[in-house]
Amino acid sequence: MAPKSSSSSSSKKQKSTDPDSSSTKTSKQPKLPTEYILRPSKNVTLKTTGTIYISPKLLKLTGLKKSQFIKVSKGLVSLTGELSIWTDAEEDEYDMNVVLISGTYLQSVGFLYGDRVKLLELPSQPEYATNLVVESLDGDEKKARENVSDLGILFSGLTTDDLKITYADSASSKSEKALEDYLSELSLTEPTKPSSAAGKKAAPLLFHPKTTKLTIRKVNKIEPVELPYSYSKIGGLDKELSKLQQLLQIPLYHPEILTQFRRPPPRGILLHGPSGTGKSLILKSIAYELSLKCHIININGPSIVSKYLGGTEEALRGYFEEAEKYQPSVILIDEIDSLVPNRNNDDTTEVDSRVVATLAMLLDGLTGSVVVIGATNRINNIDTNLRRRGRFDKEVAIPVPDADARFDILSRQFKDMSDAHELSNEQIKAIAGKTHGYVGSDLDSLLDESIMKCVNRRLEGDLESKVTDADVEESLTDIVPIKRNGGVAYYSC
Repeated sequence: MAPKSSSSSSSKKQKSTDPDSSSTKTSKQPKLPTEYILRPSKNVTLKTTGTIYISPKLLKLTGLKKSQFIKVSKGLVSLTGELSIWTDAEEDEYDMNVVLISGTYLQSVGFLYGDRVKLLELPSQPEYATNLVVESLDGDEKKARENVSDLGILFSGLTTDDLKITYADSASSKSEKALEDYLSELSLTEPTKPSSAAGKKAAPLLFHPKTTKLTIRKVNKIEPVELPYSYSKIGGLDKELSKLQQLLQIPLYHPEILTQFRRPPPRGILLHGPSGTGKSLILKSIAYELSLKCHIININGPSIVSKYLGGTEEALRGYFEEAEKYQPSVILIDEIDSLVPNRNNDDTTEVDSRVVATLAMLLDGLTGSVVVIGATNRINNIDTNLRRRGRFDKEVAIPVPDADARFDILSRQFKDMSDAHELSNEQIKAIAGKTHGYVGSDLDSLLDESIMKCVNRRLEGDLESKVTDADVEESLTDIVPIKRNGGVAYYSC
């Protein structure tokens, strides 16, 4: 048999060693993110309010298509938008795990900049709205119709500078009778009842110029979206909240003020106090109060502790890198004592020591408009190395409320249910005087127990029953304050 020609042999060899061919075979597709980070869209117009922007690379990897409807989901809450891709300039600015949405859309649903969400493909487009009730500043129906048409995707509670959708339904969700009932409840002097709109606010609908019935209500002011958590809903802590806001103002928005003094702005704030006094509630309120101004990163101490060596430190570094990239930013760490325990304790491990050292290093290296806020009810369990200048050097004590603070807490709670109780201010003040040692969560439990007594009467047939002073007095014997029960509140049976 004749030997194979050298040219044939060399060509095969050349094919096998061709670098372009090899790189094509071994190249790997980027890994899809398991979750996405919400950031504000820069292309803000009425027509782009409901647009969701993602990376062109992500669009190609997922097989999604521009202009299709997609759902952004966080837990049980979600919003639907029209998919698009961001610009080439933004490709260098954002990572592939970032989703851009307008602040108007996010705030109407209760999402925050920095929230971790999932992207879900809708099997079909949203339904067309049958009825819409729209509050408008000028009452011009033609203009309101144009604005609603530009918005595209609609839901109850969607609020812009010029209009607010207070009611929206479709053929499959609401009947014409429900709309008549809703319109009969409207008042020119009283705000819309939450029960009328809040439940359906995230259900997406489309506007059809011919079949959607539009009802316009002229108003003098568009009421802003009510935040689920805010400083105004926290009672008995006005002094502490004022101090906290002052501590946040300079490092987040005016860090340059201290440069002429050659002093760095405060980087770490530590909230401490007994259980149930409102520390976690303050962290949630900070997140929502700053939601359209800052990138928010929520960390629950125990949740980022990894079973793998170096996993916790890596997660911390990732959060701090994200905060510096998208500043102004606030990192909120609840139960921080579980994350960075005192290294002088006998039960502290080598892993704990590494996490403490990592957090200290990250705090030392912070630049720009970034603040870290931790909360704990065991401040002495936090490593002392973290409580010095340049780290968690600002501490705000959240105390057990006195009689005046308890009255403020109870007044705000009863104000939220003004139609369902019969207590006067004098009776509320008397209750505040009888609840020495009760913290905010104890008073919340007291109110829950009082409401249940009223609910039981309604179940028995007294449909007009309201919470009375006698209900609260009886509940006082059922609720044991946290401090008197070794840190655990309970209902007596």
